[in-house]
Amino acid sequence: MNRCIVCHAQIDKQKAYFILTYQDEEYLACCPLCKSEFEEKPEKYAEKRNKKEEENS
Repeated sequence: MNRCIVCHAQIDKQKAYFILTYQDEEYLACCPLCKSEFEEKPEKYAEKRNKKEEENS
């Protein structure tokens, strides 16, 4: 199961409100508010995801 990049809600990729691309990476948004928030500050959320992935490695 995937998670929304902003609020971390569990979502199915096929049911995601929007799939956003930033620096050749895909990010899922569960609703219009999360989509807008990501679009305003994509670097903030991309950096958070990268840090989390590094911690889990």
